[in-house]
Amino acid sequence: MTCSLLSHLYARGVHSSLDSYQAMQWFKSFASPALMIDRTEQAALVSRLVDAGHAGDAIMNSARSALIESIHIGLALAVAAALVGLCLTWFVPPVRMSHLDFKVRGE
Repeated sequence: MTCSLLSHLYARGVHSSLDSYQAMQWFKSFASPALMIDRTEQAALVSRLVDAGHAGDAIMNSARSALIESIHIGLALAVAAALVGLCLTWFVPPVRMSHLDFKVRGE
């Protein structure tokens, strides 16, 4: 679920960034967050952006920022869900067990 959220937030951030640079035709090139890991692909994409007359480094930095922000939001929501789960355990009644509970019936 966190991965889906991360992908969605990243795509939304990149879409917003490309829209502000008037470079929406490059959205498919930025569609996957995996681009931020492959330095060779990043350099090739920046080169193609510059050749097309766009600010390649600025667009790449905006995409990187979108990924970082997405990761932070995803982690914050995961922590919040874990805390809610932890708080809900307060309402679980205690279970008392004795050695008799482990005997098999009929013995």
